[in-house]
Amino acid sequence: MELVRGGSVARIVCLGEAMVELSAGATGGERSFTYWWDASAARAMFEVETVDEAEGADLLCFSLISLGILPPQGRRDPLRLAGRVRDAGGLVAFDDNYQPRLWESPEAAIRMRDKAIAFADIGLPTFEDEALLSGAKSLRTGSGGVVAN
Repeated sequence: MELVRGGSVARIVCLGEAMVELSAGATGGERSFTYWWDASAARAMFEVETVDEAEGADLLCFSLISLGILPPQGRRDPLRLAGRVRDAGGLVAFDDNYQPRLWESPEAAIRMRDKAIAFADIGLPTFEDEALLSGAKSLRTGSGGVVAN
C-alpha cells in the first residue's frame, strides 16, 4: 500500500487481513471487524519472496493477530522483519489485538506481545485487550505495565 501525502509517497506494509465496518450512531458509531485468518496472506508472507520488498517499507504494521495466525515456529519471522525495517530507517507499528483462539495459552501470547512491543515505534495497546490477556483490573496492573507505559 502506498500513501501519498504532501507530494511524498510512503510505503506501508500491513501483515494480516481484516475489514473494519463502522455503523452510524449518536456516539460516532460502533466498530465491527471481520477477519480472514484462515486465508490470510500473512500466513504465506514468509514463504514467498515478498520480504525484500517489505524490508523497504516506511511503515510496517502488525498485530498479535498477525503473530497468532502463524505456526509457533514462524512467529519470530515478523519480528525479524520489524528489526530490518527499523534498521533501514522505517517505522514499526504494533497493535496488541488479542484473540484467545489463535493462541495455545495466554502466556504464549504475552511472551510474543512483549517481544513485539520491543520493536515498535508506534504502539496501539488497549485496556480491553490487556484485561482479556492478563486479567488486569486497571491500567496500572496490566501485564508488564504495557498499557500504563
